[in-house]
Amino acid sequence: MNRATALDYVDVRAEQGFNVILSALFVSRPNAGGPQFTSAFGEVLNPGFWKEADLRVRHVNSRGITAGLVLAWGDQYRLFASDEARLRFARYVTARYAAYDVFFVVANEYLDFLTVDQARAIGRAIDEADPHGRMIGNHATSRQSVEIFAEDPWMSFGDMQQKYKSLHATILASRDHDKPVVNVEYAYFLRDLTRPPNGVVDKDNSFTLADVRAASWDIAMAGGYFVTGWNGTYFGGVRGSGRFNPRAPAAAPWDDDVQHLRELFAESGLEWWKLEPADALLTSGVARGKDVPIQNSDGRFVAPPRRTFWALAERGRQYVAYVRGHDGPHTLSLGGAAPATYDIRQFDPRTGSFTPLGTYTGSGTMTIDPPTDEDWVYVLRKQGGS
Repeated sequence: MNRATALDYVDVRAEQGFNVILSALFVSRPNAGGPQFTSAFGEVLNPGFWKEADLRVRHVNSRGITAGLVLAWGDQYRLFASDEARLRFARYVTARYAAYDVFFVVANEYLDFLTVDQARAIGRAIDEADPHGRMIGNHATSRQSVEIFAEDPWMSFGDMQQKYKSLHATILASRDHDKPVVNVEYAYFLRDLTRPPNGVVDKDNSFTLADVRAASWDIAMAGGYFVTGWNGTYFGGVRGSGRFNPRAPAAAPWDDDVQHLRELFAESGLEWWKLEPADALLTSGVARGKDVPIQNSDGRFVAPPRRTFWALAERGRQYVAYVRGHDGPHTLSLGGAAPATYDIRQFDPRTGSFTPLGTYTGSGTMTIDPPTDEDWVYVLRKQGGS
């Protein structure tokens, strides 16, 4: 895309409240400065591309956003003459951008060309060339995983997933490395790749606003992070229906709705970084549901469970309970904490509004009784803080 479109995209996302934009450097398409190389095999750079990339990274940072820089799409690495050439490229990108507010990703869908050992070597090369200690990750397809790198010193993430099923459970399963876990591809709101568009959504968890919201909360309530997406900006506008448009009216509901999740964790006074998954503390007379199979004219897909409930806790200080699909009572245990008084608030994930519900004093259990079978969040914070 041209410079004006790229910078406008950054501005739109900044105004909407996003704090990370993930993009790839060495792909099959140029930027406004031309291709990345005049010869990748000969390692001859095109300075115009990299000057344009510099400008865009600076603009991302100027809007308070961290730039996630994927060094290359997996299959682009085949264009280099040797493993040493690939490592030189990794060191070059690191040296050029590590001083910015960035993190690095070895590849998108790295197994399109790289082996595990080659990806590991590139990760080490980034780490060794970076004096600033930026985070480093890697990315695979939905049929693969990069958790195999989680114990490597260079790898900053427990996993960088592309997973569409059992979203909550897959985050929990990768949290045993004491590193953040992020699902970077789990939904693209209203994605329709048919050309011309046929109006049928063809991506898991992307069919309705309720679906993409539920998928996102299922990830967050497992202590995970996510990179969300839309039909109108899918694949940088190369794919998807219609023209590249971050202001597409159809996308507006999710543009707004996703910010409510950030508002709860980052702007409500919660010390969110201290919360740990604690699903066992929240119980209900109705069992948690499973992913919902969806079949339409474009294929077979899944949507998140219609009914579930999750909990996060820093026991004895703060608790977050999330429920959806059941308007009957749920029981939240404080997990053996000492007696204390807690302020209780109900949060509406659809509007971002809080409703005070008074206080609870004790050390045992309390009843959560959602007003409808929509999704609701309950926040308990101990009075006096510590």
